[in-house]
Amino acid sequence: MADTKEEKNKKKQARKSLLALLALLRQQCGSFQSLSQWYDFLKQNLDPVLSEYSSVLPDSFKGEVKKVKNLTDTSKEGINSACHLLQGSIDKLIKYLPHPGSSLTLVIGAILTIVLGTGALVAYLNTLSVKIILKNRGCDTIQTFAYIPPLSLPIIDMPHEPIPSGGQGIFKLPPLTFTVDGTISNSLTLSSFGAKFAFDLKSSNINIEFDGKSLLGQKTTLDLASRPTHDLDIICK
Repeated sequence: MADTKEEKNKKKQARKSLLALLALLRQQCGSFQSLSQWYDFLKQNLDPVLSEYSSVLPDSFKGEVKKVKNLTDTSKEGINSACHLLQGSIDKLIKYLPHPGSSLTLVIGAILTIVLGTGALVAYLNTLSVKIILKNRGCDTIQTFAYIPPLSLPIIDMPHEPIPSGGQGIFKLPPLTFTVDGTISNSLTLSSFGAKFAFDLKSSNINIEFDGKSLLGQKTTLDLASRPTHDLDIICK
C-alpha cells in the first residue's frame, strides 16, 4: 500500500532528524568513555527521534536500536563499536526515506558535510555567522536535534544539549534574510532564496518572539545581517 501524504511528510521529517543525528554520531563515535555517557547520549538525541517518528520507522531499524541500547560488551571498545553500528544503521535507513527536495538545504547541507572535518573552513564560517540566542520561557524541554534538525535550516552550529524551561542555547546561522509567515494557525514558515522551511508549533499556547517582537499572526522580514546577535524567545502560556 502506498504511503499517504501525511506519512510521506513524516518520513521526510524523520530523514532530516536522522541526518542531524548521523552528523552528531560522526563527531562523537570513539569519544564515549563510559556506559552512562553512552546511554545519556541516546536518551538526549536518539529517544526523541524514536518517539516522534516511531510510526514511520521500520521494525528492522528498531531491532538494531535495541541492540545498541542493551549492550553485552560494556567496555569502552564495545560502546564505541555500538556507536558505529548505530551510525551504519541510520546511514542505511536514510537512503530509503524520501528526500525533502529543498535545493537550498541540499547545497548548504553538502557544504556543512564537507566542512565538518575542516577546521579552517569551520573557522571561516564562524566569522561570518550570526548568533541566535534561543530562550525557553516556560515550555517543555526543547530537544534541538529532534525538532530543529540542522539540515532543515542552514545552521552552522547549534546546541547539542536539550534546552530546559528557563534555559537557553546559541545557534549560528549565515547572515541571510528570511521572510516569516505566521498567519497560519499553529504554524510558522520561513522562506529564503526560494526555499521554504515549515515548522508545526503543535499548540496555540506558544508565542515566538524575535528581538522582542512576535512572529505570529503576521508576515515579517528578518534581516539576520542587521546585527551580530539576535534573541529568539519561545514562550509557553
